[in-house]
Amino acid sequence: MIDLRNVSKTYPGGNVALHDVNLHLDDGEFAFIVGSSGAGKSTLLKLLLHEEKPTTGQIYVNDFAVHKLKPSQVPYLRRSLGIVFQDFRLIPSLNVYDNVAFSLRAVGASKQEIRKKVPFMLELVGLQDKFKSRPDALSGGEQQRVALARALVNNPRIIIADEPTGNVDPERSMEIVSLLEQINKLGPGILMVTHDHNLVHRFRKRVIRIEDGTVLSDRKGGIY
Repeated sequence: MIDLRNVSKTYPGGNVALHDVNLHLDDGEFAFIVGSSGAGKSTLLKLLLHEEKPTTGQIYVNDFAVHKLKPSQVPYLRRSLGIVFQDFRLIPSLNVYDNVAFSLRAVGASKQEIRKKVPFMLELVGLQDKFKSRPDALSGGEQQRVALARALVNNPRIIIADEPTGNVDPERSMEIVSLLEQINKLGPGILMVTHDHNLVHRFRKRVIRIEDGTVLSDRKGGIY
């Protein structure tokens, strides 16, 4: 669940990135966020991840009041989320298996749990034959699927995907969003930032359009 109530963000120097934003996503919902460069999309994601704090307003993500979160609680917030970036952010010195296992080791998972969950996640994203491959031996689409497996392995309630198709070709883009759609059916909510209008129209999900720091429209069916 994500809930923003009258959220504004003004950076030092007076740059207003978001102004009086109200937004609610239910558990298990799939929504695209669209908007031009500088519209406020990146600031919105940073607020959800507690990388920035709102100037005014309240932010709730899962069971966390993010706007008043203590530093010691931030790791627990982020463990409830799966985060996927445009540039993959895989560890180049680790193979596919260990890149996914890294997220589990970071939260103290047992060896038995890692041996059970990592193969399952890699099979889910269609990479069961790439366990030993390093990231530089994979295509862009395959690297993004590793990033998805890593985001999923800790059973997040929400996956936040920041331009996950930005570095892959149109065919791979379609595959990645199709995979996100399949993952969404298993339970996690999906919040995906994209500039790809074709994907938005093709998948016909809820579309939240942000321009000049405000929510300009919020519609279902791939229309904005």
